[in-house]
This record gives sequence, structure tokens and C-alpha cells, in this order.
Amino acid sequence: MPIICGHWSALGLYLTDDIAAIDTGCLWGGSLTALRLEDRQLFSLPCQAYRAVVA
Repeated sequence: MPIICGHWSALGLYLTDDIAAIDTGCLWGGSLTALRLEDRQLFSLPCQAYRAVVA
């Protein structure tokens, strides 16, 4: 069974057969990333909330 986690933005996106670390740093101006479990397809969007605060 694979391990899927976030809360490690310093690691960034890290994918292996057994691990999917998907914290891509939205809080720090990166993106928000999701992983569809059925086929391991990644989806990513720029973090709009961060840009609104900074702008």
C-alpha cells in the first residue's frame, strides 16, 4: 500500500512506486497539487490566495 502525504514543502513533489509526497508549497507561493488515486494523475494549480496577499 503506498504512502501519500503532504506537510513537507521543503521536499516538494516526490513520487516513487511506494511514496507520493505532494506538498508543492502553496503557502509559500508554489502550487496546490492533488493526486487522483485511480491512475496517479497529478493536478496542480498556482496558489491564488498567496498571490492575493502579496499583491
